[in-house]
Amino acid sequence: MEQTQATIFLADDRGLMQDERERRFSTFNFGGYYNEHKLPFKNLCAFNEIILAGGAAADYKAEHTGYIILIPVTGAFEYHDASEETNAEAGEAIIIPADAGQGFRIKNPYIANWVSFVMINIETTLVPPGALQKAEFDIYYKQDELVPIISAYDLPFAMQIGRFAGRCETRYKARDKASSLFAFTIAGAFEAQNRLLHTGDGLALWDAEAFEAEALSNNAVLLVIELYS
Repeated sequence: MEQTQATIFLADDRGLMQDERERRFSTFNFGGYYNEHKLPFKNLCAFNEIILAGGAAADYKAEHTGYIILIPVTGAFEYHDASEETNAEAGEAIIIPADAGQGFRIKNPYIANWVSFVMINIETTLVPPGALQKAEFDIYYKQDELVPIISAYDLPFAMQIGRFAGRCETRYKARDKASSLFAFTIAGAFEAQNRLLHTGDGLALWDAEAFEAEALSNNAVLLVIELYS
């Protein structure tokens, strides 16, 4: 397995912001959380895991011009901004071209149950053209392999996710040799590039042409983002 320049972002070192409505774990600086060691990885400026209480709503904004990607992990949510509204459930992702400062609201439609989702902000030089898009994927029908969430060639990134049984192996080959990769363990544990990743851990690979991982637990879920240079 190739050795590359890598940085591990441990779950226990994430920033935590919480109140009665929301718990937010930030891998990089976001909102009121700042740590000099949590600067963006390339143009990946925000990676947050967010839990909303039953019936709760929370307001957010794009801190960097580019793309906001929202991926439900547990349950579903409603999305609202000044011109768009939609909803998403597990197995779907929302991709929003956004200008810095653009606001939006996420609401938990379930009164009695909490929901969780991932919020990602990938920076671009200019406001991306186009409108909100929704992508679908299935990690239950296609188990033990990485499946595309976002793979359009006109975007500055690609994204895959997979759900694995213990000891299953996977490999992601970068489209571009100059790309950087970011892997995040949503559930379970993996050995990735000879490094151990538990739930909530992230691994940034600066110059990897490929990424290899082995699940160390059942129902382990891994997200991989390729950032084009």
